Amino acid sequence: MGRVGQILVIQGAGAGVHDEWDNRLVDSLRRELGDGCEVRYPRMPDEDDPSYVTWSAAIRREIAALADGAVVVSHSRDHQLNDDLREVAAVIRRDPATAADRVPPRSPPV
Repeated sequence: MGRVGQILVIQGAGAGVHDEWDNRLVDSLRRELGDGCEVRYPRMPDEDDPSYVTWSAAIRREIAALADGAVVVSHSRDHQLNDDLREVAAVIRRDPATAADRVPPRSPPV
């Protein structure tokens, strides 16, 4: 397997997670993988109160900017968010070229 050129890390949900927790994983990836791998770590909107609508829009934008062969890494204590991210990953595996457009939108819970 060839070397990965890009990794997109989707932070977990919760107040302070981007700067106080998941940044450790990102720092470790950057250190171990070196300059030959771009590790992208965008801040998700409203991390302390995530919603499918805002996070999926941000994730779609990030996925659309990835090069072929990129890897997406995510985790969260929020089980629904994990399910949503698995759905995104499944679409990427099936058809990477159009993944950003083909992830079906889901209605937010009522």
